[in-house]
Amino acid sequence: MLRLLSRQVVTQLEIRRDLLRLEQRLLQREQEYLSLNAYLQSLEDKLAAAQQQSLTDPLTGVFNRRGFALRLSEEIERARRYQVTLALLLIDVDHFKQYNDTFGHLADDKALRMIAQLLSEGCRKHDIIARYGGEEFAVILPATAGDGAQILGERLRRLVQMAAWPLHPLTISVGGAVLQPEITDEHDLLTRAGSALYQAKAQGRNTCVIIA
Repeated sequence: MLRLLSRQVVTQLEIRRDLLRLEQRLLQREQEYLSLNAYLQSLEDKLAAAQQQSLTDPLTGVFNRRGFALRLSEEIERARRYQVTLALLLIDVDHFKQYNDTFGHLADDKALRMIAQLLSEGCRKHDIIARYGGEEFAVILPATAGDGAQILGERLRRLVQMAAWPLHPLTISVGGAVLQPEITDEHDLLTRAGSALYQAKAQGRNTCVIIA
């Protein structure tokens, strides 16, 4: 009886020991799982930040040309799917080469940052601003028809004209187009907005022309 009892006690102790080891392993595995999840989340955050940086203009903080192209394609698809209006503005800083030649690259960069800030202040929260190239900017206007694009284009033009420029006054020319059924893709919309911008420049600059 005593030998049998002692064997049962030993067996129970061994079982408890094994259970303790198993619990420790489970806790260790859980900690490893949590650490792995944290590592994967860190990688995802870094990837998202890298993707955002690849779509952002480092000088002005708005979308760059790549980001603009992606967003324009998305907004055109959304406008087609839900049958809503969409407009696009192309903006060129008037006589910017002369400004650059006169005041240099540092003043050039500061002016472009100020232009981007003014556009951000003048646009609505859902509007999408991008630096299209050099001294050119673009603004995608979701759910906006021709009259709305004209009003917003004029607002942006006045904001730049009336700004307190530290070295020399700057103005912008604005050309815009509205998505129409015959426009097949973003290239057609860009071409039409570019034609409107050319008209604005031909009219003496510091003006806004919208092709509805």
